[in-house]
Amino acid sequence: MSDRTPSQLGLHLQMTRGLQWHFGTTGDPYALILRAQADDPTPFHAMVRERGVLHQSLLGAYVTADHDLGRTILTDPRLGLRKADGEPPAPQVLSLDETFLGLGAAEHARITERAANLLSEQAVHIHEPHVRRLAEDRISGHSGQFDLVTDFAAPLAVDLTADLLGIPDPDRAHFAGLCADLRPTLDSLVCPQPLGPTRALLAALANVTRLLSDMGCTVPEARHAAVITATAGVEIGTTLVVNAVAALLARPEQWAKLVGDPGLAADAIAETLRYDAPVQLHTRVALSDMEFAGTEIPKDSQLVVLSGAAGRDPELYADADEFELTRNPGPTPLAFTGGFHSGLLAPLLRVHAETALRVLAEHTPRLRQTGKLVRRRRSPVLRGPLTLPVTA
Repeated sequence: MSDRTPSQLGLHLQMTRGLQWHFGTTGDPYALILRAQADDPTPFHAMVRERGVLHQSLLGAYVTADHDLGRTILTDPRLGLRKADGEPPAPQVLSLDETFLGLGAAEHARITERAANLLSEQAVHIHEPHVRRLAEDRISGHSGQFDLVTDFAAPLAVDLTADLLGIPDPDRAHFAGLCADLRPTLDSLVCPQPLGPTRALLAALANVTRLLSDMGCTVPEARHAAVITATAGVEIGTTLVVNAVAALLARPEQWAKLVGDPGLAADAIAETLRYDAPVQLHTRVALSDMEFAGTEIPKDSQLVVLSGAAGRDPELYADADEFELTRNPGPTPLAFTGGFHSGLLAPLLRVHAETALRVLAEHTPRLRQTGKLVRRRRSPVLRGPLTLPVTA
């Protein structure tokens, strides 16, 4: 993708966006999801369910909102991120071949093994006191009106990632700027971004890789793990914290429960992963001819699991459209299931979000929302938050 001229890249983005827009006008629910112009995608999720357990979108991909089938697809070793010949699937907007996002399952397995000392569940819990200190530093001084996204959640995610990767103090501001440009990365794989942000994203990927190499992170697997953390971890972590707080503040009695017992933060994050997942969809590619739910899937076809919709599967969750802090545990949400990037980062993201929520409950018990939660357009994967005005 990086060898295209700006005009070629712009034409590719425009044509892909036009195709998604066209099929959306025909009522294709997956095309409407990828258009990502609505704040709430749940009506489109209902349209997907109406078409059966698995259906083929006009865009070519096979789409499911079913929890059980989604788990089967995401854990099936016969599926990968790329076609059998190593090329990206046709519906993919950006291939990003030079990054971790262009790697296959075997490479991701090596990255996960290499990153175990840094990102495993046991390793990240060691960082919990440090995450608390960072969160307390970010919330201190906010006794009145502030923005939960720009004043707390996003800078906390950048602080944590910079510390975890050992970014030197003189490079912190530069790193924060790169993280801002990298925000649309996961969305850009399936939803064309405007040309300017796309070029900034590609430049930021190259620059963050160069920064890590200059720091001595030259082992490919270690560098890829670090790029994953900077690219996916910051935005997923930010979104998870904001989604949890937004759901709680919309239900004051639930926020009061958390304030009364901050130990419920883990339950709140678990419910958020079901109710408003920070990763709304996953894609896979069939490496051979296969069958799912009675549907023949040709080799090299793309399959899409709507993990956000699966969390509201009415067959598995009572009152699936309600956020309940003390909900009885049900099937594990799919937000981090089988996701090469999100799965690698899942332990870190949980500790990050649970600790941030606990600190907010302890330090800002009277927190309330004072303005609308605004999300990025063209963000079907993450529904990335831009602003959430609150007062303490």
